[in-house]
Amino acid sequence: MNTQLSAHANTRIQQRGIKKEVFDMVLKEGDLYRNCGRGCTSIQVSRKKLQMMVKEGLMCASMAERVNGVVIIDSGDAVVTVFHKKKHPRTYH
Repeated sequence: MNTQLSAHANTRIQQRGIKKEVFDMVLKEGDLYRNCGRGCTSIQVSRKKLQMMVKEGLMCASMAERVNGVVIIDSGDAVVTVFHKKKHPRTYH
């Protein structure tokens, strides 16, 4: 899959240790799309779809674990950024 990456997205992928196959899997199999504002959309693979793919033998469990929680922000022209969805929101004390 040939997707245009912004310089920021390329830096973030490297900093956050997201492998190319994980990135490609989220782009290919993503089923959760949300509007992020400014014309951007977030792409994510749902846990339900990951479980179904593992059950059907389309993906190994370790790959599903790596794909779970990876979010791609796409502007339509290029990928803006990539990150791991946090399980708990930040709290400041």
